[in-house]
Amino acid sequence: MPEKANKKRKAAQAPKQAAPDKYKRYAAKPAPQKKSKRPLIIAVAAAAAVCVAVVALLAAGVFKRHESIDGYWVTDDGFSITVEGDRLVDSSGDEYRIEFSGDVITMYISDDAAEGAGEYFVGYAYELEGDTLYLYNTSDVDREYPERVFVRSEAPSDSGGDTGSSSDDDPEPSSDEPDDETPDFETLGIADDLMEQGVVYPMTTKDYNDEGATVKGTLEVVDYVRSALTENAAAFAEDMGVDLTGYESRIVTVKVNFDSRSADVAYLSADYYNAKLFEDNFEPIGVSDSGTQYAKSKIRYNGREYPVYMLGDAGFYEDDTVYKTTDVWEAIVPEGYDGVCVGYYNTQLVDNIPDGVSTAYSYDYYKKGDMYYFRCA
Repeated sequence: MPEKANKKRKAAQAPKQAAPDKYKRYAAKPAPQKKSKRPLIIAVAAAAAVCVAVVALLAAGVFKRHESIDGYWVTDDGFSITVEGDRLVDSSGDEYRIEFSGDVITMYISDDAAEGAGEYFVGYAYELEGDTLYLYNTSDVDREYPERVFVRSEAPSDSGGDTGSSSDDDPEPSSDEPDDETPDFETLGIADDLMEQGVVYPMTTKDYNDEGATVKGTLEVVDYVRSALTENAAAFAEDMGVDLTGYESRIVTVKVNFDSRSADVAYLSADYYNAKLFEDNFEPIGVSDSGTQYAKSKIRYNGREYPVYMLGDAGFYEDDTVYKTTDVWEAIVPEGYDGVCVGYYNTQLVDNIPDGVSTAYSYDYYKKGDMYYFRCA
């Protein structure tokens, strides 16, 4: 882990975000940057600001006492949930046990696929206004930026009111579905361009202080360690109430150097084998007291779906004149899994996303030299 005691914290870079609204799957409005460290963006499709640990906020008491939200609810992009008492089922087929504390809802899911992984959870603050249900990141104490907005609706007749139906053209992988024969990164032409440790890679990105200008720099993976669970992983498990039995850590250390402090550096994570599954399920879930940011997603391993967890430390400025940082990313994966990737992208790629597109996958905009991944193999 890099020494930080003598490093200067990264200056706040508002109002520039590492990725625009087009990359956001859930946020109805962009959240402003308020932290001195650059926020972690480890999946392009979910660039909303992360929440603080749920357990620290259950007693916040921001809203009035619990109001019933039983019923069938749908977002404007077709995502649905069905709530019945202490049970919630979403349109992807995931079923949760739910608990209420004031107007904080905590959703627990038992991961039957991951042997020994146990139960994990995520929490939201919610607000009910008539037939509209707002879910907020628990760190949004002023309730300004809803993560999801649902409208009460009638359950479709073919679902029996239990779940919303998924698109027939885009089914959710089931736990007994065999793994694809060819990894997605090979099909997409990304596999041959993965970063190697000790190699310096040239990169260009936007200058967020000068529209149309770019900044040149380099990336270098200076260390990669595969190990038993680290102290950071143990702290994460305690913070978030996650059982990591059967998991291990993969730690990637990257030196990032750009010619200007105003370089718009943006981060990625992905899955070598099932890219869409990973990005569709990516979700920021917390931040430690020291600023390490937490996220989770899903991978498929030996025909089963497992949660994986990402810990991100975007580093501190090591120079007062240029962008120079040491970033540390830790992937917490089932023992033996070698598909999680971390990386960086040129934010000029965002300009290629058509107007009106609300969900953009990083691999659809992959361009050699503008998007770099390191595989935690």
